[in-house]
Amino acid sequence: MLLFLLACSGGTTGTDTNTNPTTPDDSCVTDADCQDWEICGDEEECVVGDDNESLEDAEGILWEQTVTGHLQTEGDQDFYSFAADGGEWVRIDTEPKGNEDEMDTYVTLYDPIGKVHHVEDDHAWGNVDVYDTVLYTYLPVGGTWTIVVKDVNGVGATSSKYDLRLQEVSNVVEETDSFSDPGYELEVTKAGSIWAVGVLLEEDGDEDYIQLDLPWENCPVTLVGSEGERGSEATPTVELFTDEDIILFHKEGLGLEGNAFYPEVNGGQATIVASDADGEGSQDHWFFVYIEVDEQYFSYTQEIESNDSSEEATDLPLTADQNSNDRDFEWSGFWGTIGERADEDWFAFNATEAWFLQVRGETGLRGSLLVPEVEVYDANGELVEGTVDANDEFPDVWNIGPLDGGRYSVRVLSADVSDHGPEMYYTARVDVTNYTADISH
Repeated sequence: MLLFLLACSGGTTGTDTNTNPTTPDDSCVTDADCQDWEICGDEEECVVGDDNESLEDAEGILWEQTVTGHLQTEGDQDFYSFAADGGEWVRIDTEPKGNEDEMDTYVTLYDPIGKVHHVEDDHAWGNVDVYDTVLYTYLPVGGTWTIVVKDVNGVGATSSKYDLRLQEVSNVVEETDSFSDPGYELEVTKAGSIWAVGVLLEEDGDEDYIQLDLPWENCPVTLVGSEGERGSEATPTVELFTDEDIILFHKEGLGLEGNAFYPEVNGGQATIVASDADGEGSQDHWFFVYIEVDEQYFSYTQEIESNDSSEEATDLPLTADQNSNDRDFEWSGFWGTIGERADEDWFAFNATEAWFLQVRGETGLRGSLLVPEVEVYDANGELVEGTVDANDEFPDVWNIGPLDGGRYSVRVLSADVSDHGPEMYYTARVDVTNYTADISH
């Protein structure tokens, strides 16, 4: 099942300037006599409100059905219920139909005994076009499930109208599968598309395999996980292998503990291996892997070997920019791998005198297995900063300066000289600023 979602800005809050609108004749016998944001009140007059504001009054929704609701008053929340056999893979989404600028829905799914099963604000990927909330989930048990829709900020307005959809999806890994016989095959057909693939780890030690058919060479691959899951006991773990069975990344805690990314994957076939970090499995060990593949080369400058010394350093062209306070800075992104034993990568750039230098990067948060050391040298070849991060992450460098100016260099190497290979990669950027950066947040 292909999902094409384009990034856009999310909903913002608003105020209800028409808190008690009525029809020209506000008398009523049933709700059908009133506006769609109203109900027929006890005095047989139309009043702002609805009849699904509690679990006991939940409105029924059927599979593959779309219903329309309103968050028309401050703090309003709408309850919907549906019956499931158990074992279904589900997509629940909301689409604003009124004033989108006044709505930012937040969807919570409760299991048949009333426990929170899954929560989603936007989409696992963030804000998406058309839809406000997109929630993918697995229903391990049968019974009556409950959906609750509310506004993130509790805002209500008579124009806050939305469609709610309940769908069963089939884009899941089929058992039994193996590395040579993956349970799901994804043919990538369009750059920037997002595919959601469900994974159920039914037994201890279970692994699920997703084959990617890639039409482009050197394409960036990103895997994202939901940050809102509550009803799964899995710690989602993903690995990416080339068609030659070479590992490119290993990421535990996909979603809550970051997402996985590899800058350039050769065309042909690649394989995602999905598992639980602790090797456990059951009907409660499930998650979705959200996959995006781009046909463009990664925009950061790739190291050019051999760049094993300051004299052979890969040049980084700096791009001039301004921050939100109209202060000047220059920046450049770079990436590379510790491809051989004792490999080291050098990058060089021209720094403005009296400005300040920041070096920031990512390794483990994106799935790299590299524990890097980072050093910064001035135009005289003197070491001005050197650090290794105890948390196995890229060690950021902040506010070196005021700089003397001239050609500065960054050296990246592995803390363990025996570590090398394509999975030992890093992405980073240098910023040369005419101000000291705020690192308090």
